[in-house]
Amino acid sequence: VRYEQHKKKHWTWHIHKHRGEIRGSGAKKRPQKGTGRARHSDFKAPQCKKGGAAHGRRPRSIETYLKRTHYQKGIKIALSARYQEGDLYVWEDFVLPRLEKPEYLKDMQLYQEQNVNK
Repeated sequence: VRYEQHKKKHWTWHIHKHRGEIRGSGAKKRPQKGTGRARHSDFKAPQCKKGGAAHGRRPRSIETYLKRTHYQKGIKIALSARYQEGDLYVWEDFVLPRLEKPEYLKDMQLYQEQNVNK
């Protein structure tokens, strides 16, 4: 069941920039020593205003890997259960009726033929 749900969703698309993706210089704010204040790196650090996120959301795949044989076995079990419940319908010669081309396709084909002849 999870495999089927994950096939539909694929990715999470939340993106927060980390310090390497923020625009700006990598120069230190102030000297490491001698100011009597705390040491800092650059303005892109997470503790700074407009800095990158330390552990922000990133796009990640939520795809689940399932071996083909396991997937086929799961379908076989599901169909067998439906058959035992009497809830499985099978048609021997099921054919969909052939529909004519829609009107807009006919018009498009005529338009293309007229332009080719010019």
